[in-house]
Formats: sequence, C-alpha cells, structure tokens
Amino acid sequence: MLAKLVAAGRAVAPTGGGPVPLPPKLGDDDVEVADTLAAMRDEERW
Repeated sequence: MLAKLVAAGRAVAPTGGGPVPLPPKLGDDDVEVADTLAAMRDEERW
C-alpha cells in the first residue's frame, strides 16, 4: 500500500532508520492518573 502511495506521489517513504525515541515523561510518578480520574468521575456523579 505504501509503495502505491509513494509511486502516485501522495506519500513519502520513510528515510530514517532505527527506533523512534519516546517523548519526555511529564507529571508526577507518584500519581496514578487512572485512579485519580476514576475518583473524580465518582465524585462528579453525586
């Protein structure tokens, strides 16, 4: 599929090799986001 798109000029084949770097980690490692969000949703219902 990619070859067809490249041939038609609608896409550019990837030129880089190797692993993709992960973005920097943001936020506090001590906070469980899923638990906090669930608690906030429970609180919002009442």
